[in-house]
Amino acid sequence: MSQRNTHSRIHLKKAFAELLSQKPIEQITVRDIVKQSGIARSTFYRNFENKDDFLTWLRNDLISETASKFAGSGKQIPDFEKFYQYASHNRRMLTSFLTDYHWPEFVQGLQSSAKKHYTSLLKGRQNIIPVNVLVAFLVGAHVNLFLYWLQSENPESPQNMAKYHKILAQNGILQGIDVKIP
Repeated sequence: MSQRNTHSRIHLKKAFAELLSQKPIEQITVRDIVKQSGIARSTFYRNFENKDDFLTWLRNDLISETASKFAGSGKQIPDFEKFYQYASHNRRMLTSFLTDYHWPEFVQGLQSSAKKHYTSLLKGRQNIIPVNVLVAFLVGAHVNLFLYWLQSENPESPQNMAKYHKILAQNGILQGIDVKIP
């Protein structure tokens, strides 16, 4: 992808986040997106066929980006520090996508990505609780703690949240069922 396309996509992403903080996704039009971004309509259509194509690209791009910050190196506990630093830097955009007039497909995609990570991480490490039940619980806890932080008026620092999140996940829940993860 050319540098100009990358630049245009960044502007479109930010514009969409701003619009989503103001109104539901169904009410946002291509016209709104290009006007908010300052990108020419022809540039939008050079990159995307329509709004649905744009949303598919954006969802996949954001899930990939966000999951890469959360997943760490695959076979260990998530890198909460890296994740909260990323989330702090992208707070406005993530707040728009997850809390304001949230985007259900984005939320489902993030949860699905986190569930895959935890399923592979926990498979065969314990036999007290079925893996799918444990994964559903952990992902729900992660999502709710993260949403709490996003919605806080005076949020904890990314470093503190990462520390709390790791303690709750690794030293709390997982230790309670005797799961050791490096």
